Amino acid sequence: MEIWIDEKTHTVYVEDAGKKFTSYAVHSAMIHYIKEYTKKTRTPYEGVTAPKYNRENMTWKASIV
Repeated sequence: MEIWIDEKTHTVYVEDAGKKFTSYAVHSAMIHYIKEYTKKTRTPYEGVTAPKYNRENMTWKASIV
């Protein structure tokens, strides 16, 4: 399972087994929180890799292991 955060549209994409589910209920403050928390801990919570930022398309990607 992978989680993508699109900062431009404040959209979270959760992809599981090739099916993409979207949620538009992400506030910019939550995106900021995820980024700041990840900087400090490198892993936002157990079982999830630290999101990696892609400057080109302004998205974050984290993998759930």
